[in-house]
Amino acid sequence: MLLTAEFLTADSTVQAVSALRAEGFSANDIELFSYRPLELPEGMLERRSHISLAAVLGALVSGTLTTAFIFFTQHNYPLVTGGMPLVSGWATGVVSFELIMAGAVAGVVLAFLREGRLLRRDGAPPPALKDDSAFLRIECPQESVPRVVRCFEVAGAQDIVEETETE
Repeated sequence: MLLTAEFLTADSTVQAVSALRAEGFSANDIELFSYRPLELPEGMLERRSHISLAAVLGALVSGTLTTAFIFFTQHNYPLVTGGMPLVSGWATGVVSFELIMAGAVAGVVLAFLREGRLLRRDGAPPPALKDDSAFLRIECPQESVPRVVRCFEVAGAQDIVEETETE
């Protein structure tokens, strides 16, 4: 079950998030939508990021593939070079560096898209934002709906909409 509530002030939004967190909901269950950036107290809706890990893994994977490709090229490509290596160390280093960095960038971009929830096709679309309000959406089980509605109402929600999740 998805519940979406509209709040007119930043204070009421912060109060609602605090109440939901006190009820035991995690930051991953709560989504905040606002036309303008809304400054929350530090750590209120923080989610653990894996972007730095994705950068390192992307660099390692692309570095391994690059090294394997260069090794294969140097040892299995039949060119007569008169005893000289097929690829020089400087060129190998430049190609390796560039492709390792490309892998790191690709890892960061993919992690950003995943963590920003930009790749998912399921779920409800974001609410129609208004200039002077913020929206909180929470994913909760059916038995928790009355508690969530109470938290929203106590915090001063203007409108509460129940939606069923699209599978």
